Amino acid sequence: MHKVELAIEIPERKLLKSLYQSLQAECKAPVDRSGRNIVTVRIVNKNLLISITSKNISNLRAVTNTYLYLIYAALSTLEAVNKY
Repeated sequence: MHKVELAIEIPERKLLKSLYQSLQAECKAPVDRSGRNIVTVRIVNKNLLISITSKNISNLRAVTNTYLYLIYAALSTLEAVNKY
């Protein structure tokens, strides 16, 4: 098994909770239901902690990129909305 742990500092509590809830929904109902990947998301202080475990390194990379992109997309959308 291969594992990666990401810690992303998000000072704004409301934003942190929103991201957590969004990612938690993905963890509970993942697109890939094969069981090859295990993802957990939690909040510790001002950090969003994402733990990804996978049976092979290729899947680990793909899942890590997916979660990073989901965070990027959410933050980019909020930034665009806040401009108006």
